[in-house]
Order: sequence, then C-alpha cells, then structure tokens
Amino acid sequence: MAKETTKKNNEGSGKHCVVVGCKNTSKKLRKWKLAACELHASETHEYCVCLQPYKMHRFPNCSNANSAANRKQWVRNINRKDFRPSKYSTVCSVHFEEGKPTSAHPYPTVAMGYIPYKQLSRGRPPPRRRVSTATKAVTVQEKAGGVANMSPHGVERTSTCVQTAGLETKDASVQWYDARVADHTYAHVNPITKSKAKGTQTVKAPEVSAVNLQESDMKFYTGLSVQSFWALVNALVVTLTTTPKFQLPVPDQLLLVLMRLRIALMIWDLGVRFKVSRSTVCDIISFWVPRLATFMRENVIFWPSRDTLARIRPKCFESCHPKATCIIDCTEIFVQRPKNLRKRAQTYSNYKHHNTYKALYCIAPNVW
Repeated sequence: MAKETTKKNNEGSGKHCVVVGCKNTSKKLRKWKLAACELHASETHEYCVCLQPYKMHRFPNCSNANSAANRKQWVRNINRKDFRPSKYSTVCSVHFEEGKPTSAHPYPTVAMGYIPYKQLSRGRPPPRRRVSTATKAVTVQEKAGGVANMSPHGVERTSTCVQTAGLETKDASVQWYDARVADHTYAHVNPITKSKAKGTQTVKAPEVSAVNLQESDMKFYTGLSVQSFWALVNALVVTLTTTPKFQLPVPDQLLLVLMRLRIALMIWDLGVRFKVSRSTVCDIISFWVPRLATFMRENVIFWPSRDTLARIRPKCFESCHPKATCIIDCTEIFVQRPKNLRKRAQTYSNYKHHNTYKALYCIAPNVW
C-alpha cells in the first residue's frame, strides 16, 4: 500500500503556473519530453534538439531588498486575492516578454488572465442641443360677453364683440434641449446600418508580412535577399503535392519558418507577430521543415564533377594543391546531456568537453 501511495505522489500534476487561467504544469512538460518528436521521429523530445514549449520559474527569494521588491511586484502582477506564494509557486515562461525573467523585463506581464486597470477620466456631462424652433406666435384673444334680450322664459346669450389683441412673440432660440429627456434612444438601431457593420469586419493583418519587408529586414529575419526569398517561394510552391490549408499565405508561412530557424523566435512570439494561434504556428513549422529539407537536399545542395572542379579551382591552389577537389571540415552543436548512458557516451565531445552533435561536411575549393 505504501508503494502504491508513493507511486501516485510521483505521478502527480507537479508544479502549476499560478497565473489566472494558465494550465501549464510540470506534468505536461514531462509528458512532452517522453513523447516522440514529430521532426525527429527516431527520438523523443527529451533527447532531440527541439526547444521546450515553456519552462517553470520560481518566485524571487527575499535574500536582499532587490529580490524582495521583485517578489512583491510578481505577486502584484499575478493579481489574485489573498495570494501568498510558497517556495514551490512557479510562473511559466509564457508570461514573460523574453521567455524568462531578465534585467530588462524581470516581471511577468504577458497574458496574465485579466485586463489591466486603467484610471478613467471624469466623464463629460451630456450635451445640450439648441431647439431650433421658429419664433412662436401667441395670440391672445380677449372675450367679452354681455347679457341682452332677456325674456321671462330664459336667458339668451349673444356673442358680443371679440377683440383681437396684438401678436405677442417669444424668442425660443435661447431654449436648451436636454439629451437626458430622450430615454432609451440607444435601443433604436437602424437595421440596415447594423447589417453593413457585420459585412465590413475583416481578419487582422499580421504585423510582419513577406510583401512589406525591406531588403535589410529580410536579411535580418531570413538571411536571404528579397529576390532570393521569392525565388525560393516560387520553387517550393511548384514542388508541393498538397496545398497547406492555413490562414496565412504561403510566403508568410515560409517567412515564419525561416524566422524560427534563423533567430530562434519563440512560438508565442511568432503567433503574436502573424496573428495566429500557437497550435497553428506549430502546424506550419511541422508542415514546412521536412519539405524544405527535401527540397534543399535535392535541388540546392549538389557536388560538381571532377572536370568542373578542375576548371573552377582557384589559381592559389595550383602550386600547392593541384589535385584538391574539396575542403573537409567538422562542426559541433551543443545539446543537452541525455539521460540514456549510451547516448550520453555517443554525444560526448572530448574536444568541447560537452555533449554535442557532430557534422562532417566538405566545401568546393572555389568557395574558399
């Protein structure tokens, strides 16, 4: 019984993100690590080079005045009633602008589960409109009556002279109309205007688009010139057997993937930039990376023939290396240390004193 209880405790949900509405936990992160990687099917996420979807960060301790102030600001930004963080309370990296607490952005401020309070200015009084009525004419009639021709059988009244006084005018241009009198006027909506308003609603345009990027921006985001980028887009579209069913256009999809590969932007950041959800960003990357790798291997990366190498060999090689056909080099990429002992031994580098992936490649002499 004690063993079963211990096993259940080990398989608990773990640490929760304390932000309102956030469902990220350390248990989900463990499941993600044990799941098979879609891009590297032969390995799980724990041993592949894919970035984690999020990380859990503990609250700052109270070791000094600066840390105590940061801790109070964290609690203030969490904005939960009677919340007192413990030593196990954590906030996931999704809620930080740079994915983690930094000196520039030390507090969680992104997607906090509530609308930040803004102090409202004092509202202006309701407008008063002038009543544009014409000058009113008031006619005062004075009636005069008399009694005449009285007979013993009754009284017969006859209308005597009716005097009409002069017209009295009152200027109404200084009278004010109070808008509060017309109650519930907001309920009267023109149905034609309402239907037109629905028809004019459109999808928000992304902040970054391949159509609007300048040469310098394209170089920064993708490492390619504008002409090379569009040539790559046109070449990839021809090779597609299935059309990607995403909201973004194909050029923006490829731009998203290249931004992820070149400057390692986070999934959340890419979703905000292109106005799509995080799941859509993951689907776009999973769709394009294998096709991009196949296209590069079959159409871009090639090795010229020996005659071609001899023809394009630089003159500086003719005296010392007249028969050189390639330049061999090796590179290493740092990775996390695998838990599996065999893979840990296979990836360890005595040169770098770290676990790395090794790549051997050769370059044609004319590139030198």
